[in-house]
Amino acid sequence: YKISDICSSINRAIGGNNPKPFKDIENCVYLPLIGNKDAITQKNEMQIKEQNYFQLVVDNTVVLPEYLASFFNSTLGKTYIESNKEGSTIPSLKIGVMRQMEVGIPSMDQQEDIVRNIKKVNELKSKIKDFANTLSINPISDSKTLDKVESMMEIGSELSDSDKVRSIIRRGEDICTEFKQTLS
Repeated sequence: YKISDICSSINRAIGGNNPKPFKDIENCVYLPLIGNKDAITQKNEMQIKEQNYFQLVVDNTVVLPEYLASFFNSTLGKTYIESNKEGSTIPSLKIGVMRQMEVGIPSMDQQEDIVRNIKKVNELKSKIKDFANTLSINPISDSKTLDKVESMMEIGSELSDSDKVRSIIRRGEDICTEFKQTLS
């Protein structure tokens, strides 16, 4: 689909002396026209000035806003956007070019699966950030957090053998693990 085919309107906010902000409309994707910020679906998540975004009002019978934003935020999507920017000092995405950009849109069921999985990955990223903050404050005695981190790494098979042994020692003895002083 061309962007113009999946959007009922594409809007720009105006800054300056006579500002004209975006209207609050449902089913929108806010796509930055400069810089490398992420596409978002909520106005309150904007990280740069409002006038530096396009407001894409999407037809949610064809594409979920969350899916479209996730596409634009993927490595492929970011490369695609960057390759369509024009200008040498501050490259920006022009509205005419953006209207003609084409995006592959999977079925609605696949979009829902993709959005659900991306939310899970983002929750995991948030947990990892929380773990890092906890460990930076209390690096030695927070064994519960270390155990969680190590079990997550084990799932991704990123733990070395020595890390696995340290994890077992830190957990201590239990019904399945018993330490011996000597080996007979």
